[in-house]
Amino acid sequence: MSVEKVILLHGPVDSPGTSPIAQNLYFSDREMRAEKNWNHMFVCDENIRALSYVFRQYGFKIAYSGWNEDRAWLEEHRDLFDYLVISDQSTLRAYSTYKGEMIGNRKEKLYFSCLQGLKTIRDELGDDALVFRLRSDIAVDPRAVIDDMVRLLNRPGLLIGEYFDTRRPFSAPDFMLLGHANTLTAIYDHLYTISAADKSYHLSSHVDHTFTYLQLMKNGTVSSIELMKKRVFDSVVWRGIPRYLSYVFPNYSEELYFGGGMVMDKDADIDAMLALLEPPEMHTNNAPG
Repeated sequence: MSVEKVILLHGPVDSPGTSPIAQNLYFSDREMRAEKNWNHMFVCDENIRALSYVFRQYGFKIAYSGWNEDRAWLEEHRDLFDYLVISDQSTLRAYSTYKGEMIGNRKEKLYFSCLQGLKTIRDELGDDALVFRLRSDIAVDPRAVIDDMVRLLNRPGLLIGEYFDTRRPFSAPDFMLLGHANTLTAIYDHLYTISAADKSYHLSSHVDHTFTYLQLMKNGTVSSIELMKKRVFDSVVWRGIPRYLSYVFPNYSEELYFGGGMVMDKDADIDAMLALLEPPEMHTNNAPG
């Protein structure tokens, strides 16, 4: 590739929450719903070290957008990163109201930290830099990422998501995303702006992403949407648990679509589509930003 490629890692070094795989493997239904089991900690430091080392070996610049609470660790390990952004997220919302109850929902932190990292990447590497955005509690095979990333070359406005869930057509995965620096910046600027104004499309970050893609296709910022090959999905290690373990569950991933393109109707009525989601789908982002 003749243009710069960069991985943007983001989120806390100590990541609260749990993965569905861990829930199914270790918790009963009753235990799974307990607040304490949604807040056990995964320490991401070794994951961050490994990703920084390995992706650099494949020619990536390493960017990290972290939280002020982790400043000491991040600055101590400054040599891991080409670009480091540390921001105060203490004023950002980490909860939402759902059916009269407060639930953990860190989507605003997700949007904010992505935006801060992407602004730095654009300033340092320009609009055309190829960016792989990834949460700090996830690891993935860089060879599989590069295989998909080459599609971005000479295709401004292309966005490459992880997969399409045929059961939830309005729910885009938010673990990772591939795109040019200017395209991804526009996406997370939009997401953060509407969240900060309390005008998000939905309680769920997944639905927020879907309708942001559609809105940015309407204004021409996003030209087209494609999906990563299944090789990326299968290589994921989420919070220290390899995703291949999930294949013990019947029909796992059979409803997911990989590798092809997606068509979104630019003339679609967003409000009418959102009305179809009531009562809201419960895919809240109780995960790191």
